Amino acid sequence: MSWNEFIIDYGVFLSSFNVKPNGTMSFLLGSGISVQSGIPTGEQLIWEFKREIYCRETRTHKDMFADLSLEKNRIKLQEYFDSKGGYPELKAPEEYSYYFKKCYPLARDRELFIQNLVKDKKPSLGHLCLGVLARQRKITDIWTTNFDDLIEAGMQIVGTSHVLISDATKMTLLKTRMDMPYVYKIHGDFRYDSIKSTIEEVQRLEESLLEYFLYKSRYSGLVVLGYSGNDESIMSTLEAAVNSRNSYPYGLCWAVKDGSRPNERVIELIRNHRAMNMASGFIVINSADSFLYDLYSICCGRNEVIDNKAVKLFKIKRAVMAQRTAKR
Repeated sequence: MSWNEFIIDYGVFLSSFNVKPNGTMSFLLGSGISVQSGIPTGEQLIWEFKREIYCRETRTHKDMFADLSLEKNRIKLQEYFDSKGGYPELKAPEEYSYYFKKCYPLARDRELFIQNLVKDKKPSLGHLCLGVLARQRKITDIWTTNFDDLIEAGMQIVGTSHVLISDATKMTLLKTRMDMPYVYKIHGDFRYDSIKSTIEEVQRLEESLLEYFLYKSRYSGLVVLGYSGNDESIMSTLEAAVNSRNSYPYGLCWAVKDGSRPNERVIELIRNHRAMNMASGFIVINSADSFLYDLYSICCGRNEVIDNKAVKLFKIKRAVMAQRTAKR
């Protein structure tokens, strides 16, 4: 069965999201939501780690692999690791954790890498839209695997107070402000926590946080955005929720960028939940920014900061597309 059979009409999803009661849809956000802010996705970082390891072991200058999006560069790097043996297969779920630790064996170096990666980054249009959706209580629970503070920064810009739940703040804050949206940093916060980045560290995610994630699945729906599903701890928790047969009463909806394909584990997850709840399925989107802007547009009032930013962003994108068409 093709995953396309589980695609939800985009317009229908927007209308359905709008009509749902406030707070009934939670979000799980991955690295894809921060791309517009200049932070690489997990897949892009894997190739950066491979380049770093290859160049230091072969004494090759990084300029030889300046563009990691080129297929010829990726092939050469992958052939090197395949020939050595003992490395994960291409696109294996453990690639990110393995190569990150291989590249930076010391935990402190991994933390410094993340801190440098997110330093001085600014929230994108999508982060601002998310902030307004949270301020209007359309969304009350936002879970994220990201280390950066762009979600919180976006909320601050649009005037949305929130409660941050991470390793540092623990679960005790859940009882402090019930009138505010919650942001759950599943892998920690680069400002305060010991960041979890390798297989061993991720598998030791704070049990109470994942247990609460599982508990919340009984009462709300979930939109997954910018997350590939290559995280064992989170995927196993999602699978446990789906297997409980009383999860996500408002649907489990997984956003997939146009032209991409979800992995088999994600397809199986959605297939299983779709069999119990027809509100579940895949949403095909152009980008995280455009998707969140569409949700903001249909659910919220006008916001001058967001609308001005959207006009500039979409005007630039149209100009770029026009240039590409002209070249063809």
